[in-house]
Amino acid sequence: MTEEELNALEETFKKEMTDGEQYFDWRAFAKKLNEALLVSNLETQPSTTPAARVIERQTAMLSPEEEARVAVVLGQMRERFRIRSVYAKAPFHDFSQNFNSPMLVDHITRQQFVQGLSRLGIELDGPDCQLLFKKYDDDGEGTVNYVAFSRDVDPTETFSDRKAITPAMLGSFYGGFREPKVHEAMLKSL
Repeated sequence: MTEEELNALEETFKKEMTDGEQYFDWRAFAKKLNEALLVSNLETQPSTTPAARVIERQTAMLSPEEEARVAVVLGQMRERFRIRSVYAKAPFHDFSQNFNSPMLVDHITRQQFVQGLSRLGIELDGPDCQLLFKKYDDDGEGTVNYVAFSRDVDPTETFSDRKAITPAMLGSFYGGFREPKVHEAMLKSL
């Protein structure tokens, strides 16, 4: 969190005591967190269905010209991954698990992003690379959200979808894909 965000939290949850001192009202803060994460009153309304929550940040919005260029670049990558049946997220995920990386959830450095694309056989020119950096830097700290990128270039990517997964859905994934990349009859014959 940035200093401005922390100051905004302090301002929102400040509590004035009887002696005039101001403190952080952690109980009100915890209550707001529970409201955001949990469905309240389930003990009195057990049949309530919780709404699925998406916890991922949104990618940055660019100018219409930049968005059009990003759409072209992503379309070319999407077609390349479809033809080659390549799992787009793999090299980026490897970088994110590396102990020498910044270890940010779902984010890698710009250099790791370029290296991951290179491992996938994609060499972008400078302006296109800068556009992708700008598009997928959702926290404004110079990192790249590789999960959002993977979801945009690989329509079969499902592990990156940070939504509530029902028990019925758990048995229907094949290594992160909705359908197996290799025909099921071929797998059984092996």
